Amino acid sequence: MKKTMKILITLSVIVFLWISLTASTSEVVAIKEVSSNEMVIETMTKEIKTIKVRSNLANIIDENRKYHDSYHIKYRKNIWGKPKLLEIEPMKDNNR
Repeated sequence: MKKTMKILITLSVIVFLWISLTASTSEVVAIKEVSSNEMVIETMTKEIKTIKVRSNLANIIDENRKYHDSYHIKYRKNIWGKPKLLEIEPMKDNNR
C-alpha cells in the first residue's frame, strides 16, 4: 500500500511539473530562415528565436515567405527543448 502511494505521489509531481513548465505563446513574427525541421523567426521586439516545425510544413512555409512579410504564429515552449510550432497564419500585407 505504501509503495503504491509513493508511486502515485511521484507520478502526480511529475505530471504537475510537466504541465506547469509548458506554455503556449503566440506572436507576430518575420520568418528569417527555414530548414527541414526548424525555422528562425524575428519577433516584433527584434528577438531571434528558433522554432521546431514538422518537416511536411517546412517547404510550404519557405514557399509562402515570398508572398508575406509577417506571420501570426502559436507555439508551445518548455524549459527542456526548442519551442514547437502549433499554428501559423500569414498576416494581411497592406502594401501588396
